[in-house]
Amino acid sequence: TEHAGHLPEIQPGLYLGSKEAMYDDEWMQRAGITTILSCVEQGQLNPPTYPDRYHVVKLNLSDNMDACLEAEYPQCAEVIRGCRYGQGRVLVHCNAGRSRSASIVMMYAMAEARFSLRSAYQLANRARRGIILPNMGFQMQLCEFELALTGGGVNSLPHFAGAVQAGRARRGPQAVAPEWVEPGAWTPAVDAVAG
Repeated sequence: TEHAGHLPEIQPGLYLGSKEAMYDDEWMQRAGITTILSCVEQGQLNPPTYPDRYHVVKLNLSDNMDACLEAEYPQCAEVIRGCRYGQGRVLVHCNAGRSRSASIVMMYAMAEARFSLRSAYQLANRARRGIILPNMGFQMQLCEFELALTGGGVNSLPHFAGAVQAGRARRGPQAVAPEWVEPGAWTPAVDAVAG
């Protein structure tokens, strides 16, 4: 199972893992986890019931190309931000810790820390030992999210390029910013993690 030696803190107060981390109460206590953000479909996994030890936030997010990260992200950002700035620690997890939860953490790194998609991917992938692989629908949404944040300046990973092309073909040449991102509210992302 995942434990403190194998699940590093991605940013202060932020951990990314799989269901195994969620079920490891001993590790969560040692890491000081206060909140579990469960990025799975309702009924897919049931977080363990630890008596009042953790605040559990359950999403209803499936790992398929049609699932909408944009719909879930505002709540996720609020939970992560609340933990990090309230001196708490949050474990963001899905089943394997490689698609749904990784995509949410990458979105958070891009929006809150101004990471480029490339840097956010590197950050998450390094923490998860090279297993990060968002599904194609999430890859497309991550590219569009970066476009919205940077006003069109894309710094996507080469293997995300196909998702960008597919998204533009499907939605038109201009990526539309999610309705909760105010136009012009973001400055271009910078590479915050060295290559």
